[in-house]
Amino acid sequence: MEFVEPSFGASVDGDGPPRLLLAQQEGAVVVNSSGDRFVDERADIKELGRACAAQPDGLAFQVFDQDVMNRSRATPAPRDFASALAAGLVRTAPTIDSLAGDLDLPVGALEASLVGFREGLDPTDRRSRLLTPPYYAFRCRAGLSSTYGGIRVDGRLRPVTPDGTPVPGLFAAGEVVGGFHGAGYINGSALGKAAVFGRVAGLGAAAGAGHV
Repeated sequence: MEFVEPSFGASVDGDGPPRLLLAQQEGAVVVNSSGDRFVDERADIKELGRACAAQPDGLAFQVFDQDVMNRSRATPAPRDFASALAAGLVRTAPTIDSLAGDLDLPVGALEASLVGFREGLDPTDRRSRLLTPPYYAFRCRAGLSSTYGGIRVDGRLRPVTPDGTPVPGLFAAGEVVGGFHGAGYINGSALGKAAVFGRVAGLGAAAGAGHV
């Protein structure tokens, strides 16, 4: 889910671009503005996005503890919770109660959501039980970072007209190519599409120019 520049905190620049943070993939719990957990955080990004968009004002909060913060890493950027905290984009507090108050969330509901989450974990679940202070949270909304649509191409990555005729001298690669994902998005596929399709398109272009 896409990070939303929050209105609270003087250190936050609300005019900046959205930032993608995926704390739920590292163990964060996702709640709405009533403090209620509304989705299984392990769901695919399409289901998470739809569930978030259906909440009041399309708003959600990702809440996590120090165990999850310890999993922060500089790359990829959506896992860099530490730099988001340093930039004032993530809120922190020593207790759940104080964090809820800072976020204007109902204290009892947020605590109940975390208790329900912990009780639902089985012994093999490696997600954090969110018991290690301090605690962290940020606001988020569903965001669109890629599309399923795109140009129809042939096996040589040449765009084709509605009747299937290749367009002379034109090639496509990467996210612009349509018809790849089918019913569901494949996580991490963007770079693979760019590299593999780019090579095929490049070889086709070079052959057309008489270089290979």
